[in-house]
Amino acid sequence: MPRLPLIRTDTDIRAPLRATVLVLLPFVGAWSLAARAAEGQRLITVTGVRGQVQVRGPGATSWTPTAVGGRLGQGDSLRTSAAGEALLTLDNRDPSTLRVLEGTELTVARLAVQGSRRDTEIQVRRGVVRGAFRSTAALVHEFLLRGPAGSARARGAEVGIAVGPDDSTTFCVLDGEAEILGAGAGERLVSGRQITLSPTGQIGTAGPVSRRLDLTLSRPQPGFVAGAEAVQVLGRTAPGALVLVNGRPAAVDVAGQFRAEARVAPGKQILVVALDAAGNRARVVAVARADVAPPHLSLDVP
Repeated sequence: MPRLPLIRTDTDIRAPLRATVLVLLPFVGAWSLAARAAEGQRLITVTGVRGQVQVRGPGATSWTPTAVGGRLGQGDSLRTSAAGEALLTLDNRDPSTLRVLEGTELTVARLAVQGSRRDTEIQVRRGVVRGAFRSTAALVHEFLLRGPAGSARARGAEVGIAVGPDDSTTFCVLDGEAEILGAGAGERLVSGRQITLSPTGQIGTAGPVSRRLDLTLSRPQPGFVAGAEAVQVLGRTAPGALVLVNGRPAAVDVAGQFRAEARVAPGKQILVVALDAAGNRARVVAVARADVAPPHLSLDVP
């Protein structure tokens, strides 16, 4: 009678399994320690500044000016003024960069390094950021660019984001590809395409990235008369663009039309700037004049 093959019982395999777990535990612990250690490092450097740029640490309530050479780590925030701009670069091993345009506020939500892998998450609260996220043979960089309505996950891609005052969020891909994540849905966006998410995270229809940005102003007309009342500012730009009227964000509808109010003295100007996720910029200036017409007089003859 042939002998049956020996079947190992749970008792037989328990010892090797315990040994395997004991061998792996030091590596799991080392990975966790390395990731936690990276979270406390300021691996992002401010390499370019134009205008006013400020930073704020985690838990802080006040903003302080920064300059070239300033450092950012996990939990730090940065904002640019209406005429400000910043260029951020990661450490020497990583060729990735972030261009932060005017009127923008962002937070480094996550910054972790483990061996040859890096995970970075940037949360953009408002404004425009254009990131070139590069991976090399020695470093794999997973990047998450998050806005109020959704996020873009990229590796080895160039991606832009524009966040409007109503929290609508537009993403564009200028090189490579990115995964766009919205409210319970996702879509792959390839180079040369852009897409807008509604404030509730609904993903719209993808379209081509524009290489230039149009901006027209229908009101006020050049040489308008300044008075005590606020001036109505009406115009049109590309859907998904961010519009600043004298530094203040203006709501832009799905057709690209915008409306705002501004107060201006004679001889001063209303500056309207439009920005899009690709980093394109357009501007229109309307200068106010004083009302120099003589007052109308009427004479009542008794």
